[in-house]
Amino acid sequence: MNYLIGSGWWCSNENDWHHDQAPSMQKLQFSNYWLEFVRKFTNSQKILIVDSNSPVKPPFLGQPDIEYINLLKNFDETPGYFSIFQTLRTGATSAFFLGGFYALLNNMEYFVYIEQDCFISGHGIVEYAIENMKNANFSCGLRGNRVGKLCPNETETSFVIVRTSHIAEMFDKYINMPFNKEREWPECKYFDLRDLIGWKELPFGFGRLRPIDMDSKFSYAQKMNTQDMERYIIKNGKL
Repeated sequence: MNYLIGSGWWCSNENDWHHDQAPSMQKLQFSNYWLEFVRKFTNSQKILIVDSNSPVKPPFLGQPDIEYINLLKNFDETPGYFSIFQTLRTGATSAFFLGGFYALLNNMEYFVYIEQDCFISGHGIVEYAIENMKNANFSCGLRGNRVGKLCPNETETSFVIVRTSHIAEMFDKYINMPFNKEREWPECKYFDLRDLIGWKELPFGFGRLRPIDMDSKFSYAQKMNTQDMERYIIKNGKL
C-alpha cells in the first residue's frame, strides 16, 4: 500500500484556540512536534500542507518531504464567497479534498488527512488503519464533541483516510449535499456520507474524546489541553 499525508494550516498571533485547548496547539511550537510524530509513525513519501492564507507560515517550509500550497484567501472567514466554499465551509475541508486529489494524481492508493492540532502515536498506525478498512473507501472516528450541540450525529475529522479511487466521488457528493445550516460542519457531512461512500470506523481512539489512554498502542488526539499535550509528548520521548 502507498499513501500520502496531508493537513491544513492556520496560525496567527491571536488567541484563537478553542475552549481549554492548550494555547500552543495551533502555534509553531506544536507544529514541530506534529511533524516529528508524523515522520516517526508513518511512511508517507510527502507531507502536503495547505495553508488558508495564514499570517504566520509553517516553520518547516523548504524541507525535502514537505509540499506546500498557500490558498489565496482564508475562505472560511471571507464573506460573500461563492457556493462551493459555502458548501466546503472550512479550510480543513478544502485541505482534505485538495490533498486527496494531489494524492490521486501522484498515483497514491490512499490519502491520509491529519489535522494540524492532532497528535498521532504508534509505529504503523496508518497501515493498521488501512488494513482495518477492508473494502471501505474512507475511514474516520465517531463521536466528536466540538459541535455536538449543533450536530448530534457526527464523525471525527481529526484523522481521516480516503481511498483515492473514490476521492472524486466523495467530493462530488459532498459539494452537492443540500445546504443545511444545522449540518454545515464537516463532522456532520462526513457522517451523512458514510453509507454513500462506504465507511468504516477507525480501530483506535481518541480524537476529541476524553480521557486519552496513553498506554494504547495506537492513538490520535486533537484539541488537547496543556496537561494532555505534555503527557502525549512525554509518552513519545520528546519532553
